[in-house]
Amino acid sequence: MKRFQVRVSNSTPGGKIRKINGGNLGPVMNAAAHPYGDTRQEFAALNIPLTRLHDAPYENPARHLVDVPMIFPNMKDDAEDPDNYFFAETDDYIGDILECGTQVMYRLGVSIEHGLRRYYLKPPEDVEKYAAVCANIIRHMNEGKWNGHHFDIRYWEIWNEPENWDGNDDKQPFQPRQWDGTLEEFNEFYCKLAGKLKSLFPHLMIGGPSHGAPLKCGKEFLEYCKKNEAPLDFYTCHCYSDSVERYRDLVFTVRKMMDEAGFPDAELHLNEWHYHPPYPKDHPTYTLAERRVFLSKYYDESKGLDSAAMLCAVMTAWQDAPIDMGGYYTTGGTGGYGIYSGVYVPTPSYFGLKAFGEIVRFPERVRCESEAPVYALAGKNDAGEHALLVSIYRKGTDSGRVEVTFDTPVEIRQVELLDETHSLEKIAFEAEPLSLPVDFKGNSGVFLVKYVPKQ
Repeated sequence: MKRFQVRVSNSTPGGKIRKINGGNLGPVMNAAAHPYGDTRQEFAALNIPLTRLHDAPYENPARHLVDVPMIFPNMKDDAEDPDNYFFAETDDYIGDILECGTQVMYRLGVSIEHGLRRYYLKPPEDVEKYAAVCANIIRHMNEGKWNGHHFDIRYWEIWNEPENWDGNDDKQPFQPRQWDGTLEEFNEFYCKLAGKLKSLFPHLMIGGPSHGAPLKCGKEFLEYCKKNEAPLDFYTCHCYSDSVERYRDLVFTVRKMMDEAGFPDAELHLNEWHYHPPYPKDHPTYTLAERRVFLSKYYDESKGLDSAAMLCAVMTAWQDAPIDMGGYYTTGGTGGYGIYSGVYVPTPSYFGLKAFGEIVRFPERVRCESEAPVYALAGKNDAGEHALLVSIYRKGTDSGRVEVTFDTPVEIRQVELLDETHSLEKIAFEAEPLSLPVDFKGNSGVFLVKYVPKQ
């Protein structure tokens, strides 16, 4: 059994615990009518501050959701005729999400396309017309236009991963997944659309474009925006990895790139990220059948205990990094990157997100010390109640113990454990006024402690 140490200094303030635990996608609409598929209460329990709307049609088949061509299918139609828009389903989808206590980032553009043929990725021929449609979507959602709403959606993101192209075998030619044009054409499109929307809605946050490879194409995009005086209230990018250090280091690098390009005040959102189990070195030599078996196992692991520990570790590391918001992909359904399996069974990833959603309810941070693979975050609320979140990420053994020590006497109220045999459940514990041992099973683990100082 490996042993680890966490030291908590309740008497030493540590600033604020930042609520950077954003997500992608809300409760699935198509399943909500069934008792097993209504995940609204579970979604609300995650305590997510911002939910990004990207790829919503994939988790909600046959629904006209979010994407510009889903709401306004024919760009040859009159943009000022409300009969040419399909708002109802997106209205309900956003309404459900807002009722769960989270705000929304609305992604203007299209969902990713993986099929043999791509249908919605051509650059808009008439940017002025496209801007008029986007403006009417904003007015409907925020200003009540055409029997609309006052959702007060603040963040409006333009596009997603314009550099995302695919195709690496003879049967599938190299083709776009998100933008069927050059990056130069996209940068020009962004500047025109962002400029128009910002002139119409100066009080809103306009940004993008969710680069999947920010270190390859972010600098050119940022410099183009600056040169053309385009608004960029927030810059969004993505990363998929199994390395806490990579997630931490990336935001420092991107922040520096943004500052040097002339956007020191723009927010940085890493609004797609997810645990990626390591790929085996011989993966390219797999047969089709072998790849299918591998990917089935891969997607199971990507929602497992290592994932839960990593996501808590990453958001703990981000507390001291220059990032304004994360966006776990996804906080929606049962798909490969979802937080449910089977018939909406919460996975360890769900419970890891729930644990972090709980620690941010204790926003006054107190000093905590630990060493990798252990990450710890502690805080207190206005009522004087304290909490400690500890994640142990891939420690290399099948069991472990964390010895938590406190600099002042405390009374432990409860301990919730996520490991191979517990799903963030309350467990029995034996504690001293200045210490608490927690045992767990598995290569990774997460636990949440709630306590109060002794009088």
